[in-house]
Amino acid sequence: MSKVARQGLLSTQTGTPYYASPEVWQDEPYDLKSDIWSLGCVIYEMCALVPPFRADDMRGLCRRVLRGQYPPIPSHYSMDMRMLIKTLLNVQAQARPNTHQILSMPIVIQRIKKYFPGRENQFVPGLGLTDEGDVPAAA
Repeated sequence: MSKVARQGLLSTQTGTPYYASPEVWQDEPYDLKSDIWSLGCVIYEMCALVPPFRADDMRGLCRRVLRGQYPPIPSHYSMDMRMLIKTLLNVQAQARPNTHQILSMPIVIQRIKKYFPGRENQFVPGLGLTDEGDVPAAA
């Protein structure tokens, strides 16, 4: 399905309804923040092994997405992971982080340093990690 962009906003629906953002369900124009919502759904599903929003029919699914209420992920996940998911699944699109903000979160920086030591700037050029590597240096 093609997407038509007008002033940076897209207005077609694609993908699985389980990952559709509130703005898509409301048939409103959407932007990259809708993809951030979908990322939150994917991360949630990787943790819980089920989508965050489930229902027996499309109407019920829509209601659950618009409310933004979902069961907690399993308790063995960190509070940082819970907060990441909560931030990505904010029903207010403008309150969701952008990709740079996500890559600047301590939970993400820690994993970048763990799995890609010494290559942080390949992921976020100019991030300016401190020697401790847990928080970005002040700009």
